Amino acid sequence: MSSRDVRFYRYPNNGTISRHTTLSLDLLDLAHANIREVGSTVGPASVYLSTFNAHLTNDSMLIWRGSGPGADRELRRSYSNIHGRIFARSYLEKCEGVTGLLPIEGKYFNFSPSATVRMRDNENGDMPDWIGWNSTDYVVAEAKGTRDGNNWEKSFWDGYAIPPSLRKAQEQVARVQIDLYHYGAQDVEFKGWAVASRWATEENGLDPWLAAIDPRHGLEPPNPEWFMASAAEMQREILERMIFSFGFSDRAPKFSTKEPRILLSEEFDPRRDYWKQLVLSDGRTVCGLSVAYIRGAFLPINRYEDITFYINSFSEERLLWAATILDLSLNAAEDRKFPEYETEREDSFLSRNGLAIFDLRAVREVHEV
Repeated sequence: MSSRDVRFYRYPNNGTISRHTTLSLDLLDLAHANIREVGSTVGPASVYLSTFNAHLTNDSMLIWRGSGPGADRELRRSYSNIHGRIFARSYLEKCEGVTGLLPIEGKYFNFSPSATVRMRDNENGDMPDWIGWNSTDYVVAEAKGTRDGNNWEKSFWDGYAIPPSLRKAQEQVARVQIDLYHYGAQDVEFKGWAVASRWATEENGLDPWLAAIDPRHGLEPPNPEWFMASAAEMQREILERMIFSFGFSDRAPKFSTKEPRILLSEEFDPRRDYWKQLVLSDGRTVCGLSVAYIRGAFLPINRYEDITFYINSFSEERLLWAATILDLSLNAAEDRKFPEYETEREDSFLSRNGLAIFDLRAVREVHEV
């Protein structure tokens, strides 16, 4: 079984959510979100989703075996934080139309020239996880993973206080503002997403939950032209990070400082010398920068012999992923165009927001571009 259900709450819910509403979480969506998150944070890769089913019960609900991931409290907390981000990203990109999420670095983060997400005056505490965008709005989002044992149903439908993890996520989102200095626009409007995942295990006997709240924040609506230009810059920054994480560049991405400046170099290098066209077993083709994703490592694909080597070397692995940063997204970044993508999905193929993932064993040919 490649999908599991969780209890689901969203506010505002537009009258579509009841006490019995569930949300299906699919391994393909989680794997896509995992690769996007790891690639954009330029951090250590999580191998956990490669053995997703092995750590879950066979129940239709998302129930972790035993006491769940991690051998002690510290490790369980770490897994909870990591998985909270992956589950939240997967939900936002699949269900809420979020196109890109750039990790926020520090309390004063320049996400494009003269555009900043920062802590509001006289506020203190942690910043949210991401600044991003959808088709029309800026997005600020915070993800939480928790083992909170309280009755979440009573919290949402019987007037109890909302769960602490979700409240803390809301507070983090509410304490920031977006300023567009070049255009004299301060406290710009954005959608503020707080997403909390409550883990259920065989040991704790809880219901699994995913809860999401998205109030609007800010006062001044952004000019559509300013918004689209800054979203294009965020996409360039995300791709710079992913190109580095995938191993196609030895130039570490630049992170924001308090000094207003352009995050990226003036010239975006799409690394065309490394583009390959991959032909899959169903006749589908993908073109761009391709890697195998095995045991938490990104391994570049330059020729078909690379694929046969990876498959033979890791023949015991049940899941071998491949990922491609698509030529469409690389071209858009080079031209500083607002990124617009179609989602394409089959049983073991998912293309969303400029990244395609698929079964490495399905690749039949590799061609130069």
